[in-house]
Amino acid sequence: MKTMFPSTKSRFGKGLRSCLAILFSLLILFSTSNVDGLAHQVYTEQAAREGASRNEDSVDNFTGDYPVNNQIQSPPYILFLPLIMNGYLPPSAFNKHAPANGSTGVSLSPVLSWNVSANATKYEYCYDTSNDGTCSNWISTGTNTYVGLSGLQQGTTYYWQVRAWNGTYGPTYANGSASAYWSFTTVIMVPGAFNKHAPANGSTGVSLSPVLSWNVSANATKYEYCYDTSNDGTCSNWISTGTNTYVGLSGLQQGTTYYWQVRAWNGTYGPTYANGSASAYWSFTTVIMTPGAFNKLSPEDGYDGTTMSPVLSWNMSANATKYEYCYDTSNDGACSNWISTGTNTYAGLSGLQSGTTYYWQVRSWNGTYGPTYANGSANAFWHFTTLESGVWIMDNCSLYESAYGSIMHFICEFYNNTAAGAEFVSLDVDIYDANGNLIGTDYSYAYLSIIHPQEIACVDVMFNNLPNFDYLEYYGSYWETSERRPSLSVSNHSGSPSSYGYYETLGIITNNTASTVSYVNAVASLYIGNGLIVGCDFDYITADPPHLAPGQQSSFDTLTWLPDPYAVTRYKLQADGSIYSQNSLDEMNGERLSALGGNKIMRLMDWSTLFQIGPENRNQ
Repeated sequence: MKTMFPSTKSRFGKGLRSCLAILFSLLILFSTSNVDGLAHQVYTEQAAREGASRNEDSVDNFTGDYPVNNQIQSPPYILFLPLIMNGYLPPSAFNKHAPANGSTGVSLSPVLSWNVSANATKYEYCYDTSNDGTCSNWISTGTNTYVGLSGLQQGTTYYWQVRAWNGTYGPTYANGSASAYWSFTTVIMVPGAFNKHAPANGSTGVSLSPVLSWNVSANATKYEYCYDTSNDGTCSNWISTGTNTYVGLSGLQQGTTYYWQVRAWNGTYGPTYANGSASAYWSFTTVIMTPGAFNKLSPEDGYDGTTMSPVLSWNMSANATKYEYCYDTSNDGACSNWISTGTNTYAGLSGLQSGTTYYWQVRSWNGTYGPTYANGSANAFWHFTTLESGVWIMDNCSLYESAYGSIMHFICEFYNNTAAGAEFVSLDVDIYDANGNLIGTDYSYAYLSIIHPQEIACVDVMFNNLPNFDYLEYYGSYWETSERRPSLSVSNHSGSPSSYGYYETLGIITNNTASTVSYVNAVASLYIGNGLIVGCDFDYITADPPHLAPGQQSSFDTLTWLPDPYAVTRYKLQADGSIYSQNSLDEMNGERLSALGGNKIMRLMDWSTLFQIGPENRNQ
């Protein structure tokens, strides 16, 4: 059933709106007319309270007017309407707080904040990187007077503003103007500039295990380095060191140039390359570890007349940690039996055959680096030929004036290249003037009573320096014997020069025989670098008398006076003792044999000249 008043609701709504409009009009009317009495009363009462300072008659109690400065004024009837509308006022003025305008180094996640705006029911903020005083993306914070930002770019300036609303009333802009934007600039997070430190650019002779180092880069959370042997300014194998500003390398190749670079990161920010550029590579060259070039010394190539126990010698090789030598009788430039001498630059051979030519070579190593072959080539073999059978005077003799007085020393060595012993081995010298006239003779026996087969013994012929002395000729002789020296061993020995002008050798001699040995003594042979023998001396043991019972031992101390004892590079010690018997005396009735004829000539040399003498010109 239809209602009798289908439009009642509509009419009611219209009526309500009409009533509100009428009421609003009445309120206005009331405020401008019917309220006159109330307003007048208010102002009249106020005037009455101020009557003490005014004329009491100045107030008209019923007209609604009162004088101000003797002029009649009407009351401000408009007062009542603002009081009614107070809850709908726009938000009051307010200011931004932080970050301060123009701030720098601001976090990439800053908090924007501002003061409270009275009556505000919500706030909106907006920011961008444009300095045009406008912004389109306003975002509400509700009633919060702050907001946290994120995702900002480093080293970037941002401009921001805030506005307040009271419902639909507003907006009120912070700092009094819609265009009063503040700015801040974010922190720079890319690692700071830095430089490499060591090895210095262009360094040479660098270790095969160098340490790369560089300065600190501000903000860096890790470093990466890269190195290779290419100088193309690129590198693909970047390796992290964490926060360490150094790294140790290993496994580098000797004599090789490497190029290296470092870069810094701050998380994902970067990289920053050392020395200002991705292509600013530094270089260094590693040390050459292969042993250096060196040469053989003696026996000289082609030398004819070595003993059956020659000493091979050679120069030092730089960086060498060991040497190896090899020798055989084949002249094919190859050798398979390499023997180490450790760091010794010499090696004594034994068991060689008489009258035989041998070929030899030396090589050096530095750990696993090498080898380096003597005289520049693997097949640069030298050769020497051993002596024929006999007792020989060696070619390493020296002739010089004593450091004290005018005594001449003619020092040589005998070598027994026979199967028998040689005793009473003598060195005989004839002394001549410049005209070839014989002006003196002298001799001396070997300092060993018996020279065993393939053994060497020294001899020192001392004579006064004759006024007209020019040169001497020398030769030798010996007796063949089947006897042998007693078995005496030398141990715990040492040798050293003295500033007092002598070379001292010390040691212990032990009697290894079943019989007592009398007059036990030690024989010291001293050599300089080129192999010349410059000292030959002996001294008895300290036991008194100098005899040793079976198994007994005693010390010795020999002092050999020299013009320069510091020139000695090597010494040799031998032990001797009395073994004379009736049998040995009987053998002296046998044949006396000459080792060499009288065709060897030796001229007086200054001490310093001795060091310049080689095997090829020791005898003239």
